[in-house]
Amino acid sequence: MIPNEKHNMKMVVEGATITCYFDGVKMFEVTDKNEPYLTGYAGVHSADGDADSSFEYFAVRQIGAEDVVKDAVIQK
Repeated sequence: MIPNEKHNMKMVVEGATITCYFDGVKMFEVTDKNEPYLTGYAGVHSADGDADSSFEYFAVRQIGAEDVVKDAVIQK
């Protein structure tokens, strides 16, 4: 990735299946058949403590809904 370049990340959760996209390309899909998270919270995190990351327009939407349930700007 090029520093300071913006990207689009999308995560779709349907039941026990999580599908992740990066710039519109499906990166992976996983199904947790043992202990799926069926309730809880959503968030973003940079795994590298030295990474300078920022996240804009974080939103949680119900599948098929147009209205944003929660919207926030997050910066490190």
